[in-house]
Amino acid sequence: MVALELDIRPGLGVGNFNLGASLWAILELLQQHKTTHSQVDIKFDSSNPVSSPAVVHVRPHLDLLFSPLDQRLTLINIRKLRSGHALILKYRDKLISSTSTTTGNGTGTVFRKSTVSQVFGPTYQGDVMRYPGIWFGFDEDGTAGHVGVPTHLAQSPEERNQEVKRIVVTQRTDPDEQAAQEKDALDEAIECPEMYGDLKKAYVKASMDDLSPVEIRIGETTAQDLIAEIGSPPRVHYKEDDRMLIHKSATSHNAEDDDNFYNYFQYGMDILISGSTHVVQKVILHSNVPGSYLFQRYKRCPWEIEVPAQSPSVPQTPRSAISRQFAQLAMSTSPPTMVLDRSSETDTTSLVGGTTQLMGFDGMVLEVSELGDILSVVIF
Repeated sequence: MVALELDIRPGLGVGNFNLGASLWAILELLQQHKTTHSQVDIKFDSSNPVSSPAVVHVRPHLDLLFSPLDQRLTLINIRKLRSGHALILKYRDKLISSTSTTTGNGTGTVFRKSTVSQVFGPTYQGDVMRYPGIWFGFDEDGTAGHVGVPTHLAQSPEERNQEVKRIVVTQRTDPDEQAAQEKDALDEAIECPEMYGDLKKAYVKASMDDLSPVEIRIGETTAQDLIAEIGSPPRVHYKEDDRMLIHKSATSHNAEDDDNFYNYFQYGMDILISGSTHVVQKVILHSNVPGSYLFQRYKRCPWEIEVPAQSPSVPQTPRSAISRQFAQLAMSTSPPTMVLDRSSETDTTSLVGGTTQLMGFDGMVLEVSELGDILSVVIF
């Protein structure tokens, strides 16, 4: 049996799993190492998938918690340190825990409370031993205990010999502050180097004006401009879905023969380039909602819709379902919605509803789930 070896980095991550990484990036990583991580489950609130945290269980040892809005890794839980599966844990290149199957001596290295004190120093007494960016639990399903007196006070031999059952690694509120406490795991992730180079926010304006600069302009930005600004796409896909062609005039049919999509999976965007003029025709922004038909094909794009001043001033984001105000705006400004059957486009049975609705506006279409979540935004 090949041992799973993990280095523990308080406030930063565990092994190849870095705090602040996106759900999309972590699932891609697990796919690349599926021989090592063969049992992976994803849990989320199926009644509210767009705004609930997601948990990825990498069995049998790891639980990865992702924030609800930005889908960033905020907490790593290591458990079953002494199970039958081979596991080696190190801190600063020092072995702190291993199973008997990895050492061959029949016992392995048992990680005890006394070892925590020796390696990490004194901390405050409670049901867990808490340090900046990491804490240690002695109950498989225990919760954080109260903060009390330092642990260097006298303890019984039984207390000192307690086995560590859980190790939880979280972000610190200030990585440069040694006394900083870890953040709430359900909060959004603190900006960190793991996020550098990612798309921070994408704005969508319902009213086209020149008051603010727009980086990608429909009908103006060329393919060359696009590559110069955001780089070459990981994949170019020639347009094959012509189901909406029937809604266009007959004279425009041949113009789409050589159109192609620039797929920026890492930004959660598809950009349609005209085959004749080589300019941007359409931009699609994906919400990466768990359980939806395109889940994990794209990273979540942090889009926001800015509605005109005379309209309800409630910004819409992937975090929120369509509000009543926005629904009223849709009814007053949009034609009747179209129903799109997505069940025929995938072989999975875990879809959150098999059909979606297309809500059309001037220059924009929203694909909305049966729960009212915006799955994607199309600008044209």
